[in-house]
Amino acid sequence: LTLIQSSDITLELWDLSVKKVATIAKRGMSAGEQTITLNMKELGLANSSYVYQIEVVNSQGTFRQYKMMTFGK
Repeated sequence: LTLIQSSDITLELWDLSVKKVATIAKRGMSAGEQTITLNMKELGLANSSYVYQIEVVNSQGTFRQYKMMTFGK
């Protein structure tokens, strides 16, 4: 994730039955290349497919993007 300015980031995960299973919020992330690491084991999530939303909020407004990911060994 590359930020053009300081932003608040929220990452939400849903399982395929549309149940929200995790929310990770990072406040005040600085501009530049940023990484958000998901430890699925710590989150208690099984190997499966998930839909995620990343939300970026800064003085320019709000950006949201939805994607699907598959977690497995």
